[in-house]
Amino acid sequence: PVEQPEQPIQVEEPEQPGQIEEPEQPIQVEEPEQPQLSYFQETAFVVLNNDDVDQKAEEWKRDNEFIMVDSKCDSSNIESKSMNKQCTHAYELLNIHYAYGYGLSGEGQTIAIMDSAFNVNEITGGTHQEFDSEGKITTSGTLFSAHPEIIIEIDDDSYEISADYHGNFVSSIAAGNHDGIEDDINIMGVAYNSNLHISDYYGSNGQNFHPDYWAEATYSAIDAGAIVQNNSWGLPILKCTEKVNGKKECNEQSVSDIQQIILENELNSVADVISYLNLDYGLTDDSVNNYITALDNFQEQGVVVYALSNDNYNNMNDADLSAGLPEFFPELDEAWITVANVDFIGSQSITDSSVGNKTEYWEVYQSQFTENQNSIEENGSNTETNQNESTDYNDNIYLLSAPCGQTASYCLIADGTWLEGATTIVEGIHQYESNLGTSFAAPQISGGVALLAEAFPNHTPEQLVDRLLASANNSFFTNEETDGKYGITDFGNGVEHQYSFNFGHGFMDLYAALNPIGDKSVLFGKSIDNSVRINLDDSYLLTDKAFGDALQKAFQNDFIVFHDGLNAGFGSKLTNSISQTASSSQGISLKQLLNQDRVKQPINSFNTNSLTILQPSLNKSLPLQCLYAGYSTIDMPDISYLNSAALGAGINGAVNLFDGHLLYSFSQSLESTDNNLGQDKSLVLAYSSNQNSATRAAIASGLSMEQGSLLDSVGSGAWGMDQKHAQTTYMALTGEHDLSHDMSLKMMAALGRTHMDSSAKTLFGGAEGIVTKHIDLQLNKSQTFIKGDLLTFKLSQPLRANAGQMTINMPQGSDADGNLHYKQKTFDIKPSGQQLDFGVNYHAEINSQFTLGLNSLYTKQANHNKDNPDHYSMTMTMAWDQIKFGMRGEQFEAGDLKRSAQLSIGNKF
Repeated sequence: PVEQPEQPIQVEEPEQPGQIEEPEQPIQVEEPEQPQLSYFQETAFVVLNNDDVDQKAEEWKRDNEFIMVDSKCDSSNIESKSMNKQCTHAYELLNIHYAYGYGLSGEGQTIAIMDSAFNVNEITGGTHQEFDSEGKITTSGTLFSAHPEIIIEIDDDSYEISADYHGNFVSSIAAGNHDGIEDDINIMGVAYNSNLHISDYYGSNGQNFHPDYWAEATYSAIDAGAIVQNNSWGLPILKCTEKVNGKKECNEQSVSDIQQIILENELNSVADVISYLNLDYGLTDDSVNNYITALDNFQEQGVVVYALSNDNYNNMNDADLSAGLPEFFPELDEAWITVANVDFIGSQSITDSSVGNKTEYWEVYQSQFTENQNSIEENGSNTETNQNESTDYNDNIYLLSAPCGQTASYCLIADGTWLEGATTIVEGIHQYESNLGTSFAAPQISGGVALLAEAFPNHTPEQLVDRLLASANNSFFTNEETDGKYGITDFGNGVEHQYSFNFGHGFMDLYAALNPIGDKSVLFGKSIDNSVRINLDDSYLLTDKAFGDALQKAFQNDFIVFHDGLNAGFGSKLTNSISQTASSSQGISLKQLLNQDRVKQPINSFNTNSLTILQPSLNKSLPLQCLYAGYSTIDMPDISYLNSAALGAGINGAVNLFDGHLLYSFSQSLESTDNNLGQDKSLVLAYSSNQNSATRAAIASGLSMEQGSLLDSVGSGAWGMDQKHAQTTYMALTGEHDLSHDMSLKMMAALGRTHMDSSAKTLFGGAEGIVTKHIDLQLNKSQTFIKGDLLTFKLSQPLRANAGQMTINMPQGSDADGNLHYKQKTFDIKPSGQQLDFGVNYHAEINSQFTLGLNSLYTKQANHNKDNPDHYSMTMTMAWDQIKFGMRGEQFEAGDLKRSAQLSIGNKF
């Protein structure tokens, strides 16, 4: 009464290998080095180098054991599956090789196999080499031994007992060893480093064929810590009618058939249906419910995978009963996957494939099989057959099993046709054969679950299932005529995925499953369900040049965890979201030079004649005008807390004091879009000496208050600073001394200390005691060559953070209960280098209409990064009335000289 394991069609079997000799040092595929992480090493999947992943995935495709799983899928092999057609390796269709490229192998996972006919220990006739690694096998109950075809003699008559190895084959596809043995026939399972928990649903003479035993074996799998239970078997529900000739005609009953029987006959349970159909399975409601309860309990820790019927009676229009149990017992729909079998023909992508008719497929199959057999009989082998004479297939994907049917919303497909798998052990020789069916599609999915569980160890079984379904490749879907009726699964957070009646969600795609699905979000809160989600792609910290490489250096080995739309945690290097404002190593700006209307003005351009005790101002902070007097737009020092204070609306005032002036101002920033008052504020007090003396100086002290930025560093998204306030207290000093009537020495220095609010709701946790310094020296010589020219030598250190601390909140992922975890890191701010600029500028007014400018700048350790190369730039500008022309050249250390030119006509460029 039990559906028999699929046996291969009688085709020529490959020669069996001789006794396998173990090499001294098995060849092992090198695993990528895993990052050394802290808490979220247990909760998040980290990809450090996608190029490295791609390379290792390609290496796995060339691995002998990988190839041999689907060795008949080879256009150079006349026995290639799909009737001599070029095809795609079954593992490649599911992107299993990419999982290996990510370093996954199923390590630490256990796959429960409920099947029949095994060689896994001495009791079952020895352990097949696919399962002989230490600690790989645990068992439950009695097991039926796998065996080859046996001929027995009884009373001088010979009787043939068919080979039985179904459990070995299924187990080897799920988790067969990758042992590096370079043999003609030696395969590997999908999750090759996973352990196996083995139980036999049938046993010797059917002794285990009862729901109470299946429940007991399932509870044993729970105790073994299994993450997935593979079921490549089913309880065939047959409805038979007797023909006139006395023979019976039987059809397998699908989920919809059974639902109709229950409805028409007012039955109450699955056990009633089996009794109604006169199937002598000995099932009772209690025993069935015991098994259902065991499966429900298993889903608390693992995923149940069930192979759909192979449709041996060619009448299935829906899923079968065993695979479709959740349709009768809704409590089972949490973590359940059904698997249909397809034959994928051709080497094209899944996207470029189309669906073919199953009936036409088998007609072509039988025709070509007959031709192939005739060739073998005539030639002694099939090596002379011209594979180019094969009938052309117009389509590429053929459903060879029952459709997903009512299980479509939790169904996947895989290619389980003519795979190579472990069979038996004969006289010490480990045997392999090829076979086909959903039985060998299902363990590919089960192995995929184990690989995914290794990548996301904090995932619940339901999350693992959702992840495989939402990432499945359904790009071949065309229309409902070929694919069956469509539906949509909404997984939440904007993640949706289409499925079809025939093919479910499509091919499992481990590459897609191991990458973020939907939006990438940084989460802040106590738990996933009680958190604020901030889009990672919109999150960045743009640091001012004053910080140099301090943050990149401090966080070069640190990761944060972001979550995708299915709440999987992924590790991302923190520095990926940190960048710096435009580099000051780019030297002189030709555009700025051409836009500058006047040359440097002398320091006494600060007008003291119109000073009053109190007056309103717009964009003019009086003390800072004094500090910056004499600087052109290009030469004006870039000091964040002075620049922000200089722009805005406020009140200025001045009083005479001694031989100079006491200057003061309060200003508030203006929004650039509508000139409304902003949030930045500045309070400055300064003293300026007599501007007409040979030695002139000014000193200022102030308080600068920023909102939404830190020393002109700004953040967005998860780095957002909108609700944070930074306060900088500072002192600045400027002075100039006339060395002669045409030569002066000028200097400016600034020293600031900054504090920013702490917060736990963004990545930026606050800052304390950030000390910044700036210094600038200039030697100016006028009338050096002609009247009206100006030669300037300049040495400066741009604003640099010399000390202080910054705190970063680093999300570390979620635990199995969905609770979010964080780690704070406080680090000392100190860039690795100290930028120094050496400049020489020359400006000459040749006549009233023509001017000439020459500028050069040499920069060391640009942006305060000792690893940045030295940089040299030079410009030449000329202006004739309203026509301006400029040329620029720049060169990095040991680099090629780069040139550029600009032409401007008019007053503005």
